[in-house]
Amino acid sequence: GGRLLFTEAFYTGPDKLPLNEQLTPDLLVDERSRTFLEKDVPMTDLILKRGVRRLLGGEEDSAQKVA
Repeated sequence: GGRLLFTEAFYTGPDKLPLNEQLTPDLLVDERSRTFLEKDVPMTDLILKRGVRRLLGGEEDSAQKVA
């Protein structure tokens, strides 16, 4: 099992200014982006898995894959 720790810490963006506005997601994960092996994985788990993979640098942007 895994664990997600949520804190009320102070977070800043890349420019070192506090984040006062909502973040807009830039990675679309929907039913059409599933692979055949992921067909039985719940969408919430799939979104979390891909988000963590992207944060760790394991997934390129689709624009980079095409180029």
